[in-house]
Amino acid sequence: MTARNGRHAVVMGAGMAGLLAARVLSGHFDRVTVLDWDLLPDAPATRRGAPQGHQLHTFLPGGLEIAGAYLPGLVDELVAAGALPMRFGQDLVIHRPEGRSYLAAVQRPEPLVTGVGYLSMSRALLERVVRGRVCALPGVEVRGRAGVRAPVVQDGSVRGVVLAGGEQVTADLVVDASGSAGRSFSWLAGLGCPRPAESVVRCDFAYSSAVLRPADPAALPGGGILVLPDPTSDTPTRAGYVTRLEGGLWMAGLGGRNGDHPPTGLDAWREFGRTLPTSDWDELVGAATLVDGPVSYRFPRSVRRHVERLDRFPDGLLPLGDAICHVNPLYGHGMSAAAGQAKVLDQVLADRTRRGGDLTGMAHEFFVGAHETTRAPWALAAGSDLLTAGTIGDFPDEEFENLMRLVRLGTLIDEDAEAASLFVDVFTLRRPWSTLEESPWRERLSPATSGAVAP
Repeated sequence: MTARNGRHAVVMGAGMAGLLAARVLSGHFDRVTVLDWDLLPDAPATRRGAPQGHQLHTFLPGGLEIAGAYLPGLVDELVAAGALPMRFGQDLVIHRPEGRSYLAAVQRPEPLVTGVGYLSMSRALLERVVRGRVCALPGVEVRGRAGVRAPVVQDGSVRGVVLAGGEQVTADLVVDASGSAGRSFSWLAGLGCPRPAESVVRCDFAYSSAVLRPADPAALPGGGILVLPDPTSDTPTRAGYVTRLEGGLWMAGLGGRNGDHPPTGLDAWREFGRTLPTSDWDELVGAATLVDGPVSYRFPRSVRRHVERLDRFPDGLLPLGDAICHVNPLYGHGMSAAAGQAKVLDQVLADRTRRGGDLTGMAHEFFVGAHETTRAPWALAAGSDLLTAGTIGDFPDEEFENLMRLVRLGTLIDEDAEAASLFVDVFTLRRPWSTLEESPWRERLSPATSGAVAP
């Protein structure tokens, strides 16, 4: 029989981070209880506690592969529920300032056959299927309308939570996957621990999205289009997209920065879209019928909480997901970064089991691993955002060499299949950021070897 690290674990939050954490915990604890403020619907529906749920979500291949490993058959179940299989580098047409491309990060006018797949679907569909799988796990309970108000504290350690209605739920471990606010960090002062230092990038990004029913589904090429900002245009921060959803629907959205945010009134939204560098967005939207929206979501800043630097942290408590690191959703890294952290949690708990199952002091081990798995999301988002005029914040200086290696790697994709594969894998989180620091890539991507210079 597998050794257990404890009898009961509680997870705060039933979003993707919380659900994947619950799946991992179910392999190490006798019981797992997931608690969420929202009423959790049986059918696909956007939750109030997921304000960005009306916007486009991308479960990058790296995160989807982790989720599929923990929930075998997940991809097939999602497809059966209506999710649409897509081919990375082939099915999404990107309008870059240089012209039509099949990659967002570099100009690639022809499709790139990568063998890497992903799914297009609404967040509501994804959550409903994953939540159903997690609810079916032995010993796992997912409770809606069960918001956490405070911790249960014993001898300086967290030993459960107090719910909004006063109910106490005791636990050997409380995982805070409640989102970017990181609600449990407000508990630290009362537990005699400092709050972690933060890195912040003020990107002031917002987008407004709508669901459409196309008159002609074939009018949308492949899986969809993405229109990137053109810094030389009169509207240098505006972007847009149209992509396929389940049920034959489309989702169309517009994005903007630094106060130039897309409106939600339908006529004004359409007019905003007409200012994009290509007319494709407006033509596609104009030939479809509005089903829902537009609905807006504003993301003022990316934050990385440096929990890995803390000298001490309360036993029995573990923040995870956006609570540790949340970045501009434009890059689609959020859910995949959470999946990577869930995998780290599994590895730390497995190691604790081998050492006898004691959970004392495990937070630091997890934080070190979580920091490593969020290096790519943070560096890619912060590095890209800070290239945009008006964005201010903490440049990831410690990642500068890897960012330059990635720039050099991008120059090799047309001539080197192995380089192209690594480039795709790093951006989709299939391979860790540290791969760029290892042989042979460290040597191949050095300035002296490549002859490339920083832009």
